[in-house]
Amino acid sequence: MGTPVSLVAGTLLGIPKDAQIYEWNQLFGMPDEVEYFTGHGAELSDRETPLASFVPEYPGNYRFRLTATESDGSSQRAEVEVLVAQESTVALEVKGVIFADLFGEMGGPEFNIAPEDPDCLVEALDHAMAAPLRVGANWVGLASSAFYTQVSPIPIIGDHGNYLSLTDDRYFVSLVGAAQERSLKVMQFEGLSPGLELTDEQLDAFGPMQNSPDWWEAWFTEWERWLLPRAARAETNGVEMFVPYLFAEDTFRPDVYPQYGDRWREVLAAVREVYSGTVAMSFVNADERLNFIDAFDVALITVFDGMLHIDRDHRRRTKPDHGGAN
Repeated sequence: MGTPVSLVAGTLLGIPKDAQIYEWNQLFGMPDEVEYFTGHGAELSDRETPLASFVPEYPGNYRFRLTATESDGSSQRAEVEVLVAQESTVALEVKGVIFADLFGEMGGPEFNIAPEDPDCLVEALDHAMAAPLRVGANWVGLASSAFYTQVSPIPIIGDHGNYLSLTDDRYFVSLVGAAQERSLKVMQFEGLSPGLELTDEQLDAFGPMQNSPDWWEAWFTEWERWLLPRAARAETNGVEMFVPYLFAEDTFRPDVYPQYGDRWREVLAAVREVYSGTVAMSFVNADERLNFIDAFDVALITVFDGMLHIDRDHRRRTKPDHGGAN
């Protein structure tokens, strides 16, 4: 960054050497495109000559299009990419990228990529792993999600029919293997959301049910049932870090269920029976309610504001997306 970068028409195949008019333009990607290039603007110098240049202020993958017009009015186009990298000025022991679904029906037909599909599996995995490699990460976080299939009278967590890739062993193994082949360490998050097919009646019951100690007693039992097979799967596939709950303070209800700390200790002890790697917990606000910190190895402080937000009363509403960070 801060160093001029030259764009040379003569190096682009198909551009006529005797063109009368040259025009360079920067291209920007759309959010729904699978190919990445930066949204940072580049101020082009000599953009109507065969030799343009720009001085990048930010790292990223910059793409430019050159249009060359000949004297007879015909024109040709060519594109060029410039990757601008920056060595980190902050020494971080852990750098990583978190992503959820690459496969499965949730993404629509264009993303329903099955691991046994030989035509696109390799390309899809290369694309998924390009992001952590591009930013110099040494970790990837696989954030799977479970859904409530019932919240009243007791919580039931679904393990079938949600079409999310990381709840499927085939998809999970493909993603973990792709990361490990690229010398990336893997942390596996387990999250939980209201089911996409919950009725309005069930959604309306969500908030009131969380004011019941019996409901929380059933919740911890149900979550442990869901969790342990996934911890065992993480062990089998050599996952380096297992995170038994994403945004764990959602379960801290000392006014309703003061036993939550003891129950988490029991759940984490059960996880360690089947998983020998690093056990972490994820929080947005790890405040004084966190009374079992000695029961896990790593605390992950996560900031995330998604497009879809579930209110305290568990009604769906949208809100601006401010991104996520770990």
